[in-house]
Amino acid sequence: MRIQHHLRQMDRLDLHTREDPPLREVPNYAGRLKWAIWSLTTASAIFLGLRLYCKLSRHRSLWWDDGFLILSWVCHHSMATTTPCPRLRPDTG
Repeated sequence: MRIQHHLRQMDRLDLHTREDPPLREVPNYAGRLKWAIWSLTTASAIFLGLRLYCKLSRHRSLWWDDGFLILSWVCHHSMATTTPCPRLRPDTG
């Protein structure tokens, strides 16, 4: 009984003739994303370089944590170079 009542209400609304709302334009943040990735990559390279310079200039050996930092920076740099920035709007033309 309830299902029939709801079906009658849906028929009254006539959902099939309703128009869809207009599509909104999606902002393209690819340039900002690329700038953020490369600025953070550069900043991390500077800090890692300064750390290695300070350690090696004082004739101290590199420890396991330095190895992890170097490995993580290499992984981050490879991710930054191989990840393309997506084009959010397809070319129309």
